[in-house]
Amino acid sequence: MSNILLTGPTKLAAEQSSADRFILEAEKLRRSKLPLELVILTCYFSPNPVLTFLQRLQRTVPVTKAWIAFSASEYLRIGRETIDAELGKVSAAFPSVQFKAIAGPKGELVHAKGYALLKMRNQGTEQETVAGGFAMVTSSNFTQSGFFQSNIEIVSVTEGLEDLIAFNSLFTEMWNDFPNTSKPMPKQAARALFPYELLCAGRFLSKTGNYLKAVLPLRYRLTEEAKEKVTADASLLAIGYELDKESISKNYIRYDDLVDEVFPPRFRRNYTAETHLGSFCPAPIWNIAVDEMAQSADGFIGRFRSKTSEQVLKRLASEAKHAFEALAGFVLEEEDHIDRWLNRIRAIRDNEIQLQRAHRVFYDFSLPYQLEDEDEIEVVYESLRETIASAKSRNLAKQLVGQAMSTRSLKEYSIADTAKRDLRAMFRRQRANR
Repeated sequence: MSNILLTGPTKLAAEQSSADRFILEAEKLRRSKLPLELVILTCYFSPNPVLTFLQRLQRTVPVTKAWIAFSASEYLRIGRETIDAELGKVSAAFPSVQFKAIAGPKGELVHAKGYALLKMRNQGTEQETVAGGFAMVTSSNFTQSGFFQSNIEIVSVTEGLEDLIAFNSLFTEMWNDFPNTSKPMPKQAARALFPYELLCAGRFLSKTGNYLKAVLPLRYRLTEEAKEKVTADASLLAIGYELDKESISKNYIRYDDLVDEVFPPRFRRNYTAETHLGSFCPAPIWNIAVDEMAQSADGFIGRFRSKTSEQVLKRLASEAKHAFEALAGFVLEEEDHIDRWLNRIRAIRDNEIQLQRAHRVFYDFSLPYQLEDEDEIEVVYESLRETIASAKSRNLAKQLVGQAMSTRSLKEYSIADTAKRDLRAMFRRQRANR
């Protein structure tokens, strides 16, 4: 397989998302009389944005075919059922657009990222050739953060015909040589990728403590001269200030009635297994836990937003600024520190994900490594294996993981209906006792 060296006139774009840049370039092809083909070659892949992006692109130019290639590891990281379901929606919405996904025959990482919209002459015949268009070679994966928004990426755009022909030739070579991933991966390759597949099939939990207690108080740093005097001043304690050796703080927003112990006390002991990264909760268990937690999260988020409404914050700002006058000469911060505190509260209030995590008290995260991070994956996998091997008794999580490890397969990676009912009942008892 060969590489591509861009030789034609290129343009660099880094001030907008790759998706916006692609649409901007596509607008130049509005009047094309030749059929257009979309080609996407990516390493990491988010199936959810595909339909939205195609709808947006179709409003700009008519696309007759679309081809998407991504790394085999994405079927392990995201899940075959999820990807197939989302791609099925694309096929249903765009019957005129041919959609197909491929991956490396042995699960190799397809690390290249390239996107093209090609004008095709004699489309669908043996004489089919590239007659124009553009290609983007970029650091952006076809993911929400990579292609569509927050990441900082570099994009190189070319309209050179030789480059477009070379890009299409390379992509066609990969398309034809790599197997269609609608079929299961070869058993040998699947077994070799098993540690990554297992660690992606769950969430890691790390206890965050009382997150709101740490971030909600208005805190000031004490001046060196004030430390001894202020820490001995009992009158400040009487009006709600908390003192330590370095700072003075006051909590204007009561959080005691905000935070629920949404995780039952026995959850971590009975439904997770310890690893180098934290407590591992298998997906069949975690999915039920998330569903149960969602039933109390709305109430928590509503209470928090009620306590931090703009009307309430206006009143708290007035109280804080009045109190600040009494602290003049004792603290390092200026009065605008109060405005920054208010903006921090607003940021928490408006961030749904952050509020959900505050509600859970646990920080949950997926495996932070990719398939190529073999050493890191091995460390986590071995720590999980050691936990299973040394356990005197196995909870449900350890049973699931142990069975999967013994067969090196997730085929039986599920829990019985009775176990599901027991898990849901535990969460419901927790909610009833609050």
